[in-house]
Amino acid sequence: METEEVERSPEIYRGHLDECMADLSGRLNRRHPKGSHRADQDRQKIAKFCGIASSSVLRWLNGGVEPQAAVRIKLMCYLDMVGFRVIELEEMKESRRKFLDLIGFGIITLAQATQELGYTNPSTLSKVLQGNTNCNEAKKTQMFDIWLANRDTLAERKRAAMEEFGINLAETSLVRRRAASSMKGPSLSGVDGRAKAIILIAQGLETLLSAPLNAADLAALVEASEELSRLNARLGELGFELLRRPTPEGKVADKK
Repeated sequence: METEEVERSPEIYRGHLDECMADLSGRLNRRHPKGSHRADQDRQKIAKFCGIASSSVLRWLNGGVEPQAAVRIKLMCYLDMVGFRVIELEEMKESRRKFLDLIGFGIITLAQATQELGYTNPSTLSKVLQGNTNCNEAKKTQMFDIWLANRDTLAERKRAAMEEFGINLAETSLVRRRAASSMKGPSLSGVDGRAKAIILIAQGLETLLSAPLNAADLAALVEASEELSRLNARLGELGFELLRRPTPEGKVADKK
């Protein structure tokens, strides 16, 4: 009986590998303070999945040189597993993508795959999988057949990897904390009309903006840049007006 396909984690960010790594770095920094034991535990999970040292992961997260060959494949598979949509993977042909998962999740090594497919060296196969070198139909068929023979094992390996090495990066807890903080803001009792609507909208916007925007969100907002600029100007005017108003103690607000 065939094993069911493993459901992919919900998308948290879409971008090229370097963009995904930059977003991952920010998310990990927000999860735990730098230098904390839990921050190191997160890096250890990534390192163990990729089969390298935790110090290498730290260098990647700080913008160091990206890994190559088998480690690069493993890193892309890890990012996909925890919810990143790496464009280099998304644009890959299906036969190559399925075969790449076998390497990424350790079903076969890059060296073994190179030998099975009849390539001269692993770097050539790595270029083929990433679309930098053409691949004939016979090899595409062979890749698919090898994946099909290992499909069930791969599905189980993905489940086990997510359980052992997965990190929840969706930041729902952060959004909830910000939302709860907003709810503890000014009392709306006795506030009606436009003022109440402005307060509620401000609380909602603060909650929406508490988590980083992904590339697709930012691209869409670029199209509305004029509207956002006008809103920013209105908020600036409102802020200036509020500074001029008396505080509850009867004094003008500090303009410093």
